[in-house]
Amino acid sequence: MPSVMDRILSALTPEYRALRADVNALQALGEQLMERQEQFDAAIQQLDEATNEVASDLQALRDEIAGGSAISEANLAVLDAKIARLKALGADPENPVPAVEG
Repeated sequence: MPSVMDRILSALTPEYRALRADVNALQALGEQLMERQEQFDAAIQQLDEATNEVASDLQALRDEIAGGSAISEANLAVLDAKIARLKALGADPENPVPAVEG
């Protein structure tokens, strides 16, 4: 005749296996989430680099115009705002696309 402990363990085994399967599934999901987070972070980094490059080009254009070409102060202000916006995009992983100010 099986002992009380043997009967308890036999009764708990199906539940234990089900819980273990759930834990394994959650661990796999966690690993997938971490992989996706790494991909997301890489994409944000690429966005940041690309927008900084465009901002640099705009800055060079702005400097050229400011150095002698005729342009209004209003247009310079618009260029400055676009440069600032491009630099802000993707710079903060917690807020990769900040709200437009003003």
